[in-house]
Amino acid sequence: MLILYLLLNWLPTLLTSDGLTRVEAAGVQIGFNIGGALSALFIGHHMSRRGRNLSIGITFVALPLLLLALAKTPRSVSFIALIVFALGCSVIASQAFLYAMAPVPYPTAIRGIGVGAAVAAGRIGSIVGPKLGGLLKGDRP
Repeated sequence: MLILYLLLNWLPTLLTSDGLTRVEAAGVQIGFNIGGALSALFIGHHMSRRGRNLSIGITFVALPLLLLALAKTPRSVSFIALIVFALGCSVIASQAFLYAMAPVPYPTAIRGIGVGAAVAAGRIGSIVGPKLGGLLKGDRP
């Protein structure tokens, strides 16, 4: 949740500070959301199939690699849009997987409490993520 909300809140600002226009940054951000929606459907379909471990592995390996690629990419709107689309796929697919798997480790008697606690812990990341982005982006003495 930290990465998701950090990107949702700060990606347009970071892209415009890197030289993209507001319109280009908004278009790239839309790609992030479209990629996320498509990947949620994809990962949901693959969670009940044999290849789910491969899908999960690819998702979690791709996330840091795509963040690194975004940081190092040259200023090409189409290339940045492709990376951000894939990043949206990876971030949202990983969230969908975590929500799907959250009940598994808890016994039936405490499953609701366990999942609720796990979701609450994730929500802390949704608060910290945008704040962390502001701290990292802010002017330093």
